[in-house]
Amino acid sequence: MKLRILNSIVDFLDSKGKEIYDSTEKIQKLQTELNEIPKQKSDNEIQSLQSQLNQINEESNKLKEKLNEMESNTNQADETILSKIKELKESDDFESIYNFLDELSSQGNRKMISKACEEGLWKKTTTVHFRDDGDEFDERNVLHVASNKGNLKLVKSLIECGCDKGTKSSCGLTPLNYASFIGHIEIVKYLISNGADKEAKDNAGSTPLIYASSNGHLEVVQYLISNGADKEAKNKYGWTPLIWASDNGHLEVVQYLISNGADKEVKNNDGNTPLIFASANGHLEVVQYLISVGADKEAKSNDGNTPLIFASANGHLEVVQYLISNGADKEAKDNREMTPLIWASRYCKLEVVQYLISNGADKEAKNNNGWTPLIWASRYGHLEVVQYLISNGADKEAKDKYGYTPLIFASVTGHLEVVQYLISNGANKEAKDNDGWTPLIWASRYGHLDVVKYLISNGADKEAKNNNGSTPLICASEEGHLEVVQYLISNGADKEAKNNDGKTALDLATDNVKNYLKSL
Repeated sequence: MKLRILNSIVDFLDSKGKEIYDSTEKIQKLQTELNEIPKQKSDNEIQSLQSQLNQINEESNKLKEKLNEMESNTNQADETILSKIKELKESDDFESIYNFLDELSSQGNRKMISKACEEGLWKKTTTVHFRDDGDEFDERNVLHVASNKGNLKLVKSLIECGCDKGTKSSCGLTPLNYASFIGHIEIVKYLISNGADKEAKDNAGSTPLIYASSNGHLEVVQYLISNGADKEAKNKYGWTPLIWASDNGHLEVVQYLISNGADKEVKNNDGNTPLIFASANGHLEVVQYLISVGADKEAKSNDGNTPLIFASANGHLEVVQYLISNGADKEAKDNREMTPLIWASRYCKLEVVQYLISNGADKEAKNNNGWTPLIWASRYGHLEVVQYLISNGADKEAKDKYGYTPLIFASVTGHLEVVQYLISNGANKEAKDNDGWTPLIWASRYGHLDVVKYLISNGADKEAKNNNGSTPLICASEEGHLEVVQYLISNGADKEAKNNDGKTALDLATDNVKNYLKSL
């Protein structure tokens, strides 16, 4: 408010100054007329002219006094602003500093905003936290914030007063980076026209074009490219503008970049292509467009994952359907020999599992550890996937290279419903892995009481021994699972059973279990 009043005073002074100038001219003209009056003129005429002259002279003097008074007020106003600049120079109140400079800019007070910039007010910073824990943050100055907010007038004022257009935040972003990130096209144009570096990289190596592409700001992308921005620029992770646009599903930007020659097979540091990213995130239209322009649907990342593998793992059914309808290999294997069906089973993507199997995917495919889709689903407790796979003939006794069956895995991890379903469908409750461990031994070892109860209630051998001679009771005692120990003994488990080293449950028990066993 004060700044508006001060600017009004300046405007008034300008108008009154003109009045004084006009009056002075009029006085000089009248004085000339008086001097040139012929002697024959009457005294009345001379007196009339003299009276006019005196009146104008008097008004002029009053205006001069007013002007002097207002000039004094203006000087006082300047002193007030200078005092405020001095005060803010010692302040950390960024909002007040920003608003002060914004007000000066809005009123066009070039003199004072220049002074404020000379005193370094524009360099004052605010901290922007990216996460609640405060571990990631960015220190931004007034020019950064103005660019980020789209405050073109303030950006112009600061640049015109000599502020550094290439100034970087603590994360390495320039004003152009911020404007491109948010999509403030007018600020982008202004900065570029004033020589801002269109290839400026932040600490992660991202350029203005990368930022604009990642956020789908087509107009900014078009302007930057038309001004020569590098469309193949990579950040330190190898992400190009096209990769970013594909990853975030910005179809129009993807189309524009490719129409301008962007490499559709470019890979980031992990070997992921634009099509892989679009597939992984379920951006169907981008996937369709990329394939329509010839993108490799069998491209593999460094880990050997294809677009179909990523789409399957993340449950993007429409993308899976489109890729397969366009001939994508449904048996493609990554570096661990994981197929799309294995990945879908691992992450409980039931609809994808159903679609893949309905299209002939191998339900007995194994990865490099011998894990089938059913083993994966059992291991992670995905009951619906287990049910679907079994109902479609999946081998419930399939073993991995360590001899683990689906039931063993479900028992190890304590997934009771899966255990119940597998046993109800005839799974071998006495199956042994390569080390002789049965489902009951494993469930006892990990303290899964409900699984132990179910297995025993269904006739599992409570005296089964692994290759080391350890029984379920010995394993439960050794791990300190008191409730399991109590249940096994209440169901007749032999507390004197010995392992191959001649050790009993009491010999190996933890203190809490040992006290219980001694009390028997």
